[in-house]
This record gives sequence, structure tokens and C-alpha cells, in this order.
Amino acid sequence: MTKFLIDRNFSKITEDELAGFARDSKRIARERFHDVTWHHSHVVIDPDGVVHTFCIYSAPDEARIREHAAAFGGHSIDWISVIADEVDPEEIAV
Repeated sequence: MTKFLIDRNFSKITEDELAGFARDSKRIARERFHDVTWHHSHVVIDPDGVVHTFCIYSAPDEARIREHAAAFGGHSIDWISVIADEVDPEEIAV
């Protein structure tokens, strides 16, 4: 399964609204998108107060990521990239 990094733009929303979107994302994946796995997200607020989440998901392809995103709505996707590899600082010899 391919891993993706997704920049989601939620505009200016509250922490409670963001939590609602997270619940919807998880519920919808469980109910309708069995081939989409949400690993984790980082929440960032840019200088203009716009909430972004940088999310790691696994899915068969980018189209499936976009279908899942459309199902729970409330945001736009600024970009999606395939994760080519991971680097863990604990595994690097110095």
C-alpha cells in the first residue's frame, strides 16, 4: 500500500470543528473506505490563521485519497505527495 503526505486546508476553523472533521474522517474510512488508513496528522496554523493538517495516509492510489477527502468535506487539499522513504534519526549511526 502506498503512503501519502497530504496538506489539507481547513481555512479558519476552531479546535472543536477540527476534532469533528477528524472523527468524520475516521468514521467514514471505517464505514466506506476499508482500503484507506489514517496514520497520523500534524496541525499547523499559518500566519494568516488558516488551519492546515499534514496527514500521513495509506491508500491504493491518490484518487482514493481524494474520494475519502470529498466524503468528509469541509476542507481542500493543497497538495498530495507519495512518501518515497522514511528516515529515523534513531537508526542513523554517528
